[in-house]
Amino acid sequence: NYNYVSGSLNPEITELNGLKKDLFAIDSNNRVGKVLAVFKNGKGLYREPESGYSYISLELSAAVAVLESGLKPGMVAIDSNDRFGTVLHTFANQKAQYKQNATGYNYVVSSPSPEVPTLEGLSKGIVAIDNNNRIGKVIYVFANKKAVYSENSTGYSYISSTLMNEVPEFGGVSRNTRIIDPNNRIGLTSYVFEDGRVQFVESGTGYAYITNKPSPEVAQLGTLKAELVVLDEHNRIGKIAYLFTNGSIVHKELSSGYQYIVTSVSPEVEVHDTYNKSDDYSSPTYKVGKVIRFFANKKMEFVSEGYSFVVTELFSEVNEFKTYQVEEKIVDAEGDEGIIKKVFANGAVQYEAKKKLADDQEAKLHILSAKIFAANDKELELDQTNWISGLAKKLEHEQDRIFFPG
Repeated sequence: NYNYVSGSLNPEITELNGLKKDLFAIDSNNRVGKVLAVFKNGKGLYREPESGYSYISLELSAAVAVLESGLKPGMVAIDSNDRFGTVLHTFANQKAQYKQNATGYNYVVSSPSPEVPTLEGLSKGIVAIDNNNRIGKVIYVFANKKAVYSENSTGYSYISSTLMNEVPEFGGVSRNTRIIDPNNRIGLTSYVFEDGRVQFVESGTGYAYITNKPSPEVAQLGTLKAELVVLDEHNRIGKIAYLFTNGSIVHKELSSGYQYIVTSVSPEVEVHDTYNKSDDYSSPTYKVGKVIRFFANKKMEFVSEGYSFVVTELFSEVNEFKTYQVEEKIVDAEGDEGIIKKVFANGAVQYEAKKKLADDQEAKLHILSAKIFAANDKELELDQTNWISGLAKKLEHEQDRIFFPG
């Protein structure tokens, strides 16, 4: 309320270099305020909204409608420190004031990069992946090639300049394609990206993984097709479930239902050069049974006494072996009498004997197979041992007080 006298007063004017009363301006210290008065000497009086203080400056820069970069108030922009927010004011000196989205703080920067509708395939709302394999939906795309996206799994926001956008297809893989990765994980794809990476959900666990080397499922590999019965290198028999472009074969084992991944199988065939499915044969282990499957690699699935196994060689039925003939009486290794029904070229016999086996309530007739004693001279000692062991078990079962040491 003091009075002063001066001989050099400058009157207030309406406008100077864009400065007008009630418009915003910025000073050389980046203080932004509303202009209260403009004077003829080029100075301006303004009040800073945050502090309520008034300042006088000769270096005020007036607010303008748009910057040279196209940035306007109300647009979203990003600065060199990766802070982004909504622009509040733009000024003639190409500075802008914006309110940061994450914190609500106001910042002033020179020429921040404005949001753009699309850039190199990226646009708001599309799904993209970054260099750290984080996948999310794009929120903003900026002219400096940076983008803000919200990660799908966490909801956190990240900024990246190297996003790869989702594409409908890459290298034969699209959404919901069944693939196998280099770690033999199998699943359906959720996303496919322009650099060849895919996200897929593993069938067995439900976990999501990302790979840049997916191998898609195919209907056929050579002569192999789904549902074909095959034999793998570990003698497991199964039906083909899936085939993949990298040569991987998934089959479901018939006996266990488990799935296995292999790279080589032998398909089932109808006939064999030497054997058939109607005759009885003996296996090299003296088990008598029938062939139920032939495979292209000449192996066979052989069934004897309810058990199935894979063999490469079988022995045909003969009239006699070392005087053993059909309908001749024999005694087996457990001391039970039986009658020979068939004789085979390797010294095996199929015989009928009355026995009480594990699942029997009482003794009844069974068709069994065994090796003729000393059929092979090289195995004479082993036959003697087996014979004595069999009799010992028989006696031990019948007379539990008798003990035969091993």
